[in-house]
Amino acid sequence: MRVPGTAAAHLTYSTNMHPGETWAQVFDTLQKVTVPIRQRVSPDAPFGLGLWLSDRASLELVAPQRLNEFRAFCAHHGLYVFTINGFPFGGFHRQRVKEDVFRPDWGDPRRLAYTNRLADILAALVPPGMEGSISTVPCSFKAFIRSEDPTRRILGHLIDHVIHLARICDDTGTVVHLGLEPEPLGLVENCDEVIQFFQQHVFGEGVRLLMRATGWNEPDALACVRRHLGICYDTCHQAVQYEEPADALARLSRAGIRVSKLQISSAVQAMLPETGTEATLAELERFVEPTYLHQVIESRSGALRRYPDLAVALAAARAELAAGHFTAREWRVHFHVPVFLPRVGRLATTRDHIERTFAALASLEPIQHLEIETYTWDVLPPSLQAANLVDAVVREFAWVLSALRTATTVPTAAVPKERHA
Repeated sequence: MRVPGTAAAHLTYSTNMHPGETWAQVFDTLQKVTVPIRQRVSPDAPFGLGLWLSDRASLELVAPQRLNEFRAFCAHHGLYVFTINGFPFGGFHRQRVKEDVFRPDWGDPRRLAYTNRLADILAALVPPGMEGSISTVPCSFKAFIRSEDPTRRILGHLIDHVIHLARICDDTGTVVHLGLEPEPLGLVENCDEVIQFFQQHVFGEGVRLLMRATGWNEPDALACVRRHLGICYDTCHQAVQYEEPADALARLSRAGIRVSKLQISSAVQAMLPETGTEATLAELERFVEPTYLHQVIESRSGALRRYPDLAVALAAARAELAAGHFTAREWRVHFHVPVFLPRVGRLATTRDHIERTFAALASLEPIQHLEIETYTWDVLPPSLQAANLVDAVVREFAWVLSALRTATTVPTAAVPKERHA
């Protein structure tokens, strides 16, 4: 849906919250859940879709006849597709996902083939005159990297994808851009690492690779890379990194790095004082579950420490308590909780980071694509699970739209001003 009061900003929710490895399963959920959401959130105007397609589902949907059938379905129900979540390759629900969500990474040609296919699908579905966006893994997962420097292989695949997107633009006139999605313990996980990766690799060797492949001059190659490759800013992930959105977004803008999409999500936040921490740890224990990776970043006396999962962080804290040398700290946990919640029991959330992000957009190059991404409804503690998923998603839309109205200005455009990296 168009964000009220703007000319070009679109808001949706990511359908990666719904299980579905095949296109038939995805389509069934769109009919049973997404259409009712559209009828309540945007009954009088078209409603945008944030599709998630597994590798298998994308292979099935890319067939021309099936694409035509889906396009007709969208037209009939007042739906349109403008963004795709291309982070999970497959197997995202009802099984152990954890760090495997990063596989295959951008060093693997399967990630390139999958993302090229998503771009083909998106270009065939996005309405005329509208841009399309795809979010993806932040190159790789740090723990996957052993001794060999993977940057050149990753960069080569990313530039091959940029070439694919440039061809789509030439053939159809549709601009599709890819956003690497920084995540705790990803190969690029925070603003510093994103800027370093783009300045040292993408805008350097990446541009030279593109020049050699196309024969373009350097300004044209650089402009193409900036048009088609940027980041997906996830408010949960960056809050867990203790990054202030106004500062992070301004730094990305100054570096000439496009924010392809803004994912709206909220993390768990816990203050752990020197005494009386057991009740808080017990509350956090409710969020330990076997499906997704719940990285923890701890702030203690100004220093940050990273834990690969919540269970690991809890074990370390309890060992310190038992040894009698526990000191005060703050934890932020990568667990997407409903965006409308300011607290979950004794714990806080990072909902205020979302609000500050909306406020920061008023003075920066605004972002065209916004996507609510709470994919954890079926693994939340029982007291937080939704009795009715449609009601829960509608409530998230209501909160987001209210928060956008409260912000000084809401986003209205997509393309960052040209700057030197």
